[in-house]
Amino acid sequence: MKLRCYCCGRFPIAAGLMAQSFSAGALAAPGTAADTAAPANAPAGYYFHNGDILPMTGRDNRLECLLVIEDTIVFAGQARDCPPLPPGIASVDLKGACLIPGMIDAHAHVVGAAFNALSTDLSPAIATATQPYTIDRVIEILQVEVDKVNADPKLPRWVLAVGFDPSQLATWVNLTVQQFNRLIGAEDIGIIVQAGSGHLSFVNQTTLTWAGIDASTQDPSGGYIGRAPDGTPTGILVEMPAQLLIKNAFEKHGQPAIFGNPFKLAQGIATHLGEALACGLTTLNDPAIGISYGYELEMALIAYARAAAPAVPRMASGIYLNEWDTDPTHRPAAFARGPDFTNPMFVVQAVKLFSDGSNQGVTGLQSQDYTAWALERTQDYSAKHPRGNADATTADLTGLMQTALGYNWQIMVHANGDQAVANVIAAYDSALAGTPDDRRHRIEHCSLATTDDLDAMVRLRLSPSFLIGHVTGWGDVLTQLLGPDRILLLDRCQSALAKGLNISLHSDNPVTPLGPLRMVQDAVTRLTVQQGTLINRAECLSPYDALHAVTAGPAWQCHIDHMVGTLEVGKLADLVVLGASPLTVAPTAIAAIPVQQVYVAGRQAVGA
Repeated sequence: MKLRCYCCGRFPIAAGLMAQSFSAGALAAPGTAADTAAPANAPAGYYFHNGDILPMTGRDNRLECLLVIEDTIVFAGQARDCPPLPPGIASVDLKGACLIPGMIDAHAHVVGAAFNALSTDLSPAIATATQPYTIDRVIEILQVEVDKVNADPKLPRWVLAVGFDPSQLATWVNLTVQQFNRLIGAEDIGIIVQAGSGHLSFVNQTTLTWAGIDASTQDPSGGYIGRAPDGTPTGILVEMPAQLLIKNAFEKHGQPAIFGNPFKLAQGIATHLGEALACGLTTLNDPAIGISYGYELEMALIAYARAAAPAVPRMASGIYLNEWDTDPTHRPAAFARGPDFTNPMFVVQAVKLFSDGSNQGVTGLQSQDYTAWALERTQDYSAKHPRGNADATTADLTGLMQTALGYNWQIMVHANGDQAVANVIAAYDSALAGTPDDRRHRIEHCSLATTDDLDAMVRLRLSPSFLIGHVTGWGDVLTQLLGPDRILLLDRCQSALAKGLNISLHSDNPVTPLGPLRMVQDAVTRLTVQQGTLINRAECLSPYDALHAVTAGPAWQCHIDHMVGTLEVGKLADLVVLGASPLTVAPTAIAAIPVQQVYVAGRQAVGA
């Protein structure tokens, strides 16, 4: 049976060609093969000792030793109390190293990350010591891709690139039709550049023409077309409903080459899962499976990748609901089945919704206008939207939440701007009828939150997951976009903890790189990468609380805390050995701590 794709996702690409060439029939479900199979010569278990063992069950708690048999922790305590070791147990002398629970990224997109890795990169990573991140450098790379297409008549007439971030350029310049016109030989080539956040697409005039987008095209509900003062499209498409307008071009002029080889994408996912393990992540929570290519296809891609990889992290997941498609028959069949916790290596516990865009892209929904500095630099698309974009109304979010609650789903809602956060809280309040439940509903990013917002989250038992890289990667530019007072609302980690909220940190990869120790350091220091600015000292976390936010905190949020997140008897042995303790090194050295060994369910996945 061929897979059907219901939408082409936040990355505005049609998946029809991929779906036609990728059948799920030959694939195992997530959770088989590499997920569960142990090597024939694997030890019966492990005895860890002679190190700094942090169970993450309390800031002063330490263990002298830990005994794992097969996939389970059977002893955690003082060496004198440890039972005799059974035959076949490997003794691991930590030699002073630090043993912690496996780390968890509470929000990362595995398919999107693999797709980006296979696409032309226009992110700030293209900068070098001699070539800074400028619009000229971006155009130079695009010209190389245009020349490749022109040199090979077999290639589709498309250039697809990802990661572009005008807010990080040496001088802010948007990729408009005028900028694309600088390219030589691109008159009959469609060019699509996805912003690093995923909330903006930049396209050339050829793409607009092929898609039938012109001054007469109406803005879709939930998104809009950037326009010049005379109404002419500038080539900037804001949010998924506008990005999806590109589908018309694919239907008439084919699709980018990457969609012809889904197995390459699946292999990219396998590589990405290996990279997650290498940095100490034993669990990834992908909150929006289906956002790029549709749920069934993405699940098949992930299953193929997990079966092919030598070792993989555990996964929690959410089903992406296309809130702009009101036809309930278009929802994945899995939605009506409700949460699935039957496979400990791959749980499906949540659904994902969006309320707004990105603050650094000036599309996050605010309660007041962005600064004049911000609006001047984004006039190519923000002139009529000075407070950002509402992806959905509060009433629409409420209705979707009520539907999801009817199937017993945990709900995760993306919210960046302070008005978006307030709207999401109001929607939760209405959907829950003011009565909190125990499904651990979340606000993703929760970037700008007032004290009233945090109080309401306590009342409704909502928990925030913070994209802490917003602080360190964009703190300087966000200060200019929001102003010196409103920047104090950014990622209020300590305030949330002080009110008793259970928090987590996440990468939103590919928005920021995987790296749980970097996230811990970011939450502790809150120092910007560009200028070393301290963004709101009052919100700095202690090293213990930051480490908790990538271990026990996200385990609780993802409904897997009965299995992982702490080092306790009866839990699965997801473990990481670090070269030093994040609690004792200098705060600015946490990200550089080496990951020496990684174990998933008692099976060594990284290290000798």
